Amino acid sequence: MTMLNDILFIVFVNFFGIFIVTLLINSIFFLIKGFKKRMTNIILIGFGFGLLSIGFISNLVFNLGQLFQEFTIFISFVFVIIFTTLTFHKNRRFIPNIILISVIILGIVQIGFFIYSILGTWTLSLYYIRVWLDLPYTLLTFNWLAFSSYSSYRVLKSQKVNPWIKMRYKMVAIFSFIFGFNSIPEFFQPPGTSWAESDNIVSLLVFGITTTLVIVFSLGFALAWIMPTSFKNFLDRNYELDEEIEYQEKELIELIKKQLSQKDEKL
Repeated sequence: MTMLNDILFIVFVNFFGIFIVTLLINSIFFLIKGFKKRMTNIILIGFGFGLLSIGFISNLVFNLGQLFQEFTIFISFVFVIIFTTLTFHKNRRFIPNIILISVIILGIVQIGFFIYSILGTWTLSLYYIRVWLDLPYTLLTFNWLAFSSYSSYRVLKSQKVNPWIKMRYKMVAIFSFIFGFNSIPEFFQPPGTSWAESDNIVSLLVFGITTTLVIVFSLGFALAWIMPTSFKNFLDRNYELDEEIEYQEKELIELIKKQLSQKDEKL
C-alpha cells in the first residue's frame, strides 16, 4: 500500500502543479488584457485567480498555514463575485448584492473557524460545521458565475456572432459549475489529518479528487478565454456572415449586459 500511496501522491501533486501553473497563466493573461483595455472586471478576475494560486502555494509549498490560505481564497472569491456582476449584470443589483453579502459572511465565518482552531479547542462537531458551511460558500461563488455565463450563452445563441464566442460562455458555465462542487470531497477528509497526507489513503484520495476537479476548471477556463486560433477556426468552420461583424471585448460584454438587463426588466 505504501508504494501505491507514493505513486498516487506523485501523480496528484503533478496534477496540483498543473492547476497552479494554469491558474497563474489565467491570472497573468487577465491582468495584461484588463490593464491594456482598462476593464475593471477583467483586472479583478486576474487578481482573483492570482490570489487563489498564491493561497494554495503558501500553504502546501511554503507552509504558511491554512489561515493565510483561507484569507487569500476569501479575497479571490469576492473578486469572482464582483467580476460576475460587472460582466453579466448591468441593472440587476439586488440578487448580486445578496450573493456578495452572503459570500462575504460565509468567508468571514470560515476565517473565524481557522482562527478558533489555532486559539481554542478544535472539536469534531466544529470541523463538520465548517465543512458544511464551506459548501454553500463555494457553490454560491462559482455556480453564480456558471448561471450568469450560461444565461449569456443563451442570449448570444440567437445573436449573429461567431460560434467561438458562444462556446466561450458555454465553457465558462460548464467548468464553473464543476468547480462549484470542489468542496464536497472535503466531507470525506479524515478529521485531524492534513491535506494530501501520503501515508493516509483516504486523505490522499480526497486530495486527488479535489485536484482533478480544480485542474479541469483551470484548464477549461484557460481554453475558454485564451482560445487558440486553430480552435476558433474549428468552431467557426461552418459559420457564414451576411456582413462582417466583429465584436471587441468591451462591445461583447456590453451586448451581453444589455440583453440580460432587458431580460431582467421583464421578470
